[in-house]
Amino acid sequence: MGFFTVHGKASSTEHTVHQKVSSPNNHGALGPPRLPCVGPCSSVFMPSGHYFVLLGNYLTCMCVKQNTIYCIPGLGFDQRIFDGLRLSNCQLMHLKWLEPLKGEQLPDYARRMSQAIDKDEPITLLGYSFGGLVAQEIAAHRAVDKVLLLSSIKDRKELSPLFRQVAPWKLYLLFQKGVALRLLQLWGANHGFSHSETAFFRDMLSHLSNYYFQWGLRSISEWQIPKLPSATQVIHIHGTRDRPFPIRYLKNVDITVEGGDHMMIYKQPQVIAKILQRSF
Repeated sequence: MGFFTVHGKASSTEHTVHQKVSSPNNHGALGPPRLPCVGPCSSVFMPSGHYFVLLGNYLTCMCVKQNTIYCIPGLGFDQRIFDGLRLSNCQLMHLKWLEPLKGEQLPDYARRMSQAIDKDEPITLLGYSFGGLVAQEIAAHRAVDKVLLLSSIKDRKELSPLFRQVAPWKLYLLFQKGVALRLLQLWGANHGFSHSETAFFRDMLSHLSNYYFQWGLRSISEWQIPKLPSATQVIHIHGTRDRPFPIRYLKNVDITVEGGDHMMIYKQPQVIAKILQRSF
């Protein structure tokens, strides 16, 4: 019997009746509750993502394994940048940006951020843009099965020559949040975003401090790749039209998205979802 789930929706390739039992989850949305299974899974509690299947007069459960993916957004964005991403049999968790401490280096910052991960077993990290650098730093000090890099880099050598000069010449000090917000309308028009979409990005940027932006730009420019365990698999996904991290400077990109730019996670979430789905 073919069976799959897409963010809480159940489907089957046969005519077996599937009944999804829903209740409010921790985020206020409807989702499968933790209820005891009957039949072959008797006395086992079902985690989120498991479904009841009605077979004749018996109610049994389909124990579908879920992969947990911890998502890290790019510089200036929050978890809403992943809103269009729909992955079957995957639970997306989101790590939020913290205000950097004065003089804090990226490895120490990544350790602080990883404290929000409540699992001891190996996990999967999805890092978008600057979030990809943080994901690699987290993987350097805790067990990580996979690091999925999206529109990011694997080494400082993959930065453009101009970006490498941001830290040495302290060009990050020229960045001012207020100026960036005023230029956002022009940036949005360049990407073909509507007025409401640009307002959406403005809202994300407005919640972060000027120091955070300057710290982030400096961290990217002076980043040195950490040593990852050999057991950690790194999968690099990149678009051919990415401007912040031009693909011509990258080495060994695993999956190339033709025509994809730096905002493809927002513009083409279905394409990215299909790629990520094949990673499991």
